[in-house]
Amino acid sequence: MTPTKISFIIPIPPEGECDLSLASIRRQNYDPGLIEVLVTVGRHRSIQRNEAIAAASGEILFFLDNDVIIKDPEYIHKHLSLYQADPLLASIGGPSLTPESDTALQHAFGQIFASSFATQSIRARYWPVGEKRQAGEKELILCNQSIRASVVKALGGFNSHFHSGNEENELINRIQKAGYYLLYDPQMSVERSQRKSLRAFAIQIAKYGKSRIEHFLIKPDSFEPKFLVPLAFLFYLGLIPPVLLFTSGLLQSFFLAPFFLYSLLALFSAGGAFLRSRKLLVAFLTFCLYPIHHASYGLGNLIGLYRFYFPGKDREIPVEIRKIRP
Repeated sequence: MTPTKISFIIPIPPEGECDLSLASIRRQNYDPGLIEVLVTVGRHRSIQRNEAIAAASGEILFFLDNDVIIKDPEYIHKHLSLYQADPLLASIGGPSLTPESDTALQHAFGQIFASSFATQSIRARYWPVGEKRQAGEKELILCNQSIRASVVKALGGFNSHFHSGNEENELINRIQKAGYYLLYDPQMSVERSQRKSLRAFAIQIAKYGKSRIEHFLIKPDSFEPKFLVPLAFLFYLGLIPPVLLFTSGLLQSFFLAPFFLYSLLALFSAGGAFLRSRKLLVAFLTFCLYPIHHASYGLGNLIGLYRFYFPGKDREIPVEIRKIRP
């Protein structure tokens, strides 16, 4: 294999650290002299990554989050062998899995992400699904993705309108329109701990909903109605109390029928969580989390709509790039 210079790009907030990711990089079976690590510090992840892309000297850019753990010491070699086989391959990614050491609640969060009932085809980002294949934004996740430097630089990097989510989706769409393809390998996984509390999980999901609606508004050709179903679910939940208070009989039963159907689907999907985790507590928690997940995503849609039309002023923090020896 031809020696290839690579760059790892890790965005962190000013108070953050990236010890886990750095330790993983140092365990790689690859010449350290060919590895460049760029830790980019700031509050705007798209701008942080773009600054690092401009400063990177590697031919292949590996994007990690600061808490990602790479278990496979051949991770770099496996990526490079695929790139060298096809110049039209622009990007490679795989799933981000929940570490075994996480708590039952964290594993339930992970099962929510791995469930088609909650995330549809996006579940491939969080669970090994299918075979190695050409893929798009539904399967690839930026905390475990590499991209050819020449491609991402030619396309101008990430769209800075995306503050903290969906930036990779928009870039992936541009890569595909430019005539390149991307690859999803379910075996090319990393590990990343889930949020530690229900509040943090709900905020995370709301941010995803906010970012998705912003993506639709900024790039109308990316619109998919299915991503607004959680918003409809949120409105439906809001109508349940007055329906229970002010209606009865057949009308009430008719209105509540979708909720009972939803509960059956959630129960069936929780069974899938049990088959994947083999833990009854995780399956039970997953069942309880489905409405929280969908309602939080819908709330994020509303927040995204409000922030798009009534934007606040973000606190500007200069981006700092730290070059670290692996």
